[in-house]
Amino acid sequence: MQRRNKLLLIGAGILVLAVAAILVVPEIETVFVKGRLVEEIHGAQMICLAARQAVLDAEQGGSKEIGYPADIGIRSQAAYLGLLVKNGYLKPKDLKAFHAEHFAIANVSKNDPPETIFVISRSDDNPWNQGTPQDRVIVHAAGDGASYRGSSRGDWGPLPPRTPAFLDP
Repeated sequence: MQRRNKLLLIGAGILVLAVAAILVVPEIETVFVKGRLVEEIHGAQMICLAARQAVLDAEQGGSKEIGYPADIGIRSQAAYLGLLVKNGYLKPKDLKAFHAEHFAIANVSKNDPPETIFVISRSDDNPWNQGTPQDRVIVHAAGDGASYRGSSRGDWGPLPPRTPAFLDP
């Protein structure tokens, strides 16, 4: 009889642990997704900060070779990021660390409103974005960033008022 009680007690303990694991695993996954999104926001903000510093330096020094993409006439994201690296605003290891290739950079100008979208994640091909395919990280020209869930673009902010709205990869 004691052996049967011990087996029942062990079985009940295993059942409790299994139920607890089922309840905890989704929460742990959610924490990891949120952590990745925070890292992604940070990476996009680093690109924005580098660009804003370049704009300030260009205004002070009168340079027409560095600034926002639309102001200097650059059409390629790779060329723009390369220009930021070449001029010391970003480092190549930074681009790798925050997976810059998974962002789309908008063709912004210093005359665009601060709420204009400047950097947006490409969630379709972004391994960092483990949430739903509609999760997006967006950083505006002002430097504020957030993650958005859902396919509605209404609250993301305006796109630059020029064509193309985004730089070629």
